[in-house]
Amino acid sequence: MSGPSLTMATPHSDGEFGSVLFSTLYIMGVPHHAVFIEVHRNRAGEQVPVADPENLFENLEAADPGADGPFREIAFPGVKGRYVALVTPFAQ
Repeated sequence: MSGPSLTMATPHSDGEFGSVLFSTLYIMGVPHHAVFIEVHRNRAGEQVPVADPENLFENLEAADPGADGPFREIAFPGVKGRYVALVTPFAQ
């Protein structure tokens, strides 16, 4: 038995909102939408989105109501900022 298959296209901005990156993530050959939302810490130390016109960060928080703190952040080489990921499967 081989290990899980995981590949991802290079994240890109749609140009309209540079603080949100998009990609396609394949898990075991199944395509998923991968959305990366740029975040920063406010004065209280809370993780907040830089810009979130579609309320994606709220959707991420709602999807994991048991989260005890901030989400893990991702830094992409050559891309400014730190991001959190929202991954959902493609519709059939």
